[in-house]
Amino acid sequence: MSAPQIKEKLLAAAIAGSCEYYTIQISLEGRYLYANNSFQSVFVGDGDDIIGQPYTYGLLEDDFALLDKIVSECLNEPGKNKPVVLRKKARGQEFITFWEFTCVTNQSGQPESFICIGHNITESEQQQLKTAYYLHQINEYLNSITDGFFTLNRNWEFQRVNPVFEAIAGKPKNELIGKRFWASFDEDTEEPYAKAMKQAMEKNETVRFEQQWPPDFYYSVAVFPSSEGLICYIRDITDKKNQEVELKEYQIKLRAVLNSTVDSNTLISSDFKVINFNQAALEQTRSYFNSELLPGSDFRQFVPDYLLEKFQINFNTALQGGIVKSEELIITWNEISVWVEFLYYPVLDDDGNLLGVVINSTIINDRKKAELKVKAQYEQLKKIAYIQSHDLRAPLTNIMGVVNVLNMLKEKVADPEIVELLDSLETSTAKMDNIIKQIVDATKE
Repeated sequence: MSAPQIKEKLLAAAIAGSCEYYTIQISLEGRYLYANNSFQSVFVGDGDDIIGQPYTYGLLEDDFALLDKIVSECLNEPGKNKPVVLRKKARGQEFITFWEFTCVTNQSGQPESFICIGHNITESEQQQLKTAYYLHQINEYLNSITDGFFTLNRNWEFQRVNPVFEAIAGKPKNELIGKRFWASFDEDTEEPYAKAMKQAMEKNETVRFEQQWPPDFYYSVAVFPSSEGLICYIRDITDKKNQEVELKEYQIKLRAVLNSTVDSNTLISSDFKVINFNQAALEQTRSYFNSELLPGSDFRQFVPDYLLEKFQINFNTALQGGIVKSEELIITWNEISVWVEFLYYPVLDDDGNLLGVVINSTIINDRKKAELKVKAQYEQLKKIAYIQSHDLRAPLTNIMGVVNVLNMLKEKVADPEIVELLDSLETSTAKMDNIIKQIVDATKE
């Protein structure tokens, strides 16, 4: 026996005894002539004899036609391997197997039988199916998201794009995939995207930027480096930008209105953050608290501790839609007392949504001092009236008592002058009594 024949025989013996590979021989009539132990242990039922069975034994019916096709091709090209994937069912399980069919000939060169060598690829095939499923899911997700998305390889070539990015780029997918990014977007430009994309690729770092493209649209872009190149997400922020512009214009108008009054006006959010204020508010804060009023500041830091509880009650009332007015004595940082009138009221947008609370404050020092002076004067008058009404009442009562006694003796007095004097005295005491009553009544008012 020649060396090649010995080598071939040893290889055949190794394959026949393999635990991993299946070896079968099928006659030209399509019957099993041989099956190694590895094949029989998996696909042949206990007590069954595979020899003589049709070659479709255990094969899924849907694969019958494929097996017939491979066998025909082997007959047409004896000695040539023909690969095929077949599904077999055994012991309640379905297996995916890979085979190489070969038609062997006799010494006369005539087809004699089919030698088939195969192995189980169920696990790897399922893994591929899972991978394909996940890739499909990823593609479905990327195609469904409202953000633009694309990936580039290290040569700046598009690898994947979604429909949103196609719309942004103004080109269909087939004109982008495989083409360089710089073929669609100018590389030599001062636009933010050019600098950011290069930075992400060259420095292997995440870059975020905003891009106006074309002039009527704004995008927020995040570029992430990957092992293959770059991954890019693009979000349309046009509405947000337009709202920011509108808000800025609104703030300018609001500031103009607020600065047109000498009163202090401060717009505060529901969580006590300063949103906006006028020049008067800025100056008052500097003067009274020796501090700077800034957007985003917590307004409570400008409220004295002794007024904080009352401030929060008034503020919450305004948040609920109420309007509150209060007068408070403020002690400034340099120990000066100032009377201030506060007005709390809610501010709503055009849709009725609460924007915050405006606190309007007016210095009422002069008015308050005048009111306090008037009040003090009034108290003094009340005191005087009390003295007049009480301290004068006692002696007047005594005099009136004497007059009454004298009046009882008046008929016995013959002198007309004395009678006239008694009448005059009675009239005067009555007038004085009436005046005292008027003072008492006025004090009660």
